[in-house]
Amino acid sequence: MVCLAGMDGTELWWTGPVPQESWTPYSLPLTPEAFSTNSVVFNQVMAYVKELRIYGEVGSGTDRAALDTFGLYLNRPSTVWPEQASTFDAGMEEWHKFAGVTLGWESSGGNPGGFLKGYNDGSGVWHYVSPEIWNGDWTGYKSLRFDHVILAGNNGEWNEPTFYILGANNETLEWKGPEASNEWVRFAANLGPELFGVDQAAYDAVMEHVVEVRIRGEYVSGSESEGLDNVFLSTSPLPGSPSAPVLFVAVGETQLSIAFQTELNVVYGLEATTNLVEGVGWVDIPGKTVLGDGGEATIEMDLSDPDLPVRHFRLRAN
Repeated sequence: MVCLAGMDGTELWWTGPVPQESWTPYSLPLTPEAFSTNSVVFNQVMAYVKELRIYGEVGSGTDRAALDTFGLYLNRPSTVWPEQASTFDAGMEEWHKFAGVTLGWESSGGNPGGFLKGYNDGSGVWHYVSPEIWNGDWTGYKSLRFDHVILAGNNGEWNEPTFYILGANNETLEWKGPEASNEWVRFAANLGPELFGVDQAAYDAVMEHVVEVRIRGEYVSGSESEGLDNVFLSTSPLPGSPSAPVLFVAVGETQLSIAFQTELNVVYGLEATTNLVEGVGWVDIPGKTVLGDGGEATIEMDLSDPDLPVRHFRLRAN
């Protein structure tokens, strides 16, 4: 994809992920390792560079490509990751669809305010797709959360991921969380290799060049309508502690589910309070403890009791 040609005819090549049908950002370190060569050959070319070539032809047949925002830097520029948020209170905010669904905006009925509403006649699994402005380097983002509701129909409980993150390398990171329901449920996940069950290299390969996130909209077999609201991509992780790192949380009016990575022989539990002041009023919930085995564990809590006064929970470890 990128060629550095030296005055003596030696060429250094870098092959990155193929660009998609949306703007795909690339950041290439000028090192021997990046060009799969040794330091002698690399320095030989870099001492007398004749030209830099960036390929525009990435497919066969007739095509059209574009290049923008090119820079050559003495040091890799620092990246500032903006907090991304879509509350849909004023419109669709450039979110769109994947697969067969009629997608529109509703000005009320969200959680709260406006929301995205999708209607499907049962023709296949469809997704809400993030706006193009969200594309790029996601390595600095630590958490993703969103609200979802089934407005018409019943959950078919298929084994489909809750969301996909798609990279320019045509690889995906998939996460399967708890099932959606007929009430607004907030899904929240800490982004990292552990969540997706991959190693750091595979995780970075996708997150360095994200082209879109697809949030599952299809939970019902047959005709349905479902809603999405309050999508937040943040540089801050979900609340937790080093000894009790939270992987994801799903909370609605009647159910709470917390998944987390455990350490061997550490006891984990759930605490609750009616006061959010740190350190005040936190008490253990009986029967909500897990002995860590080094793997992933989940604690669930029934919130349907109308006499249950608390709605603030946290994970603890000792």
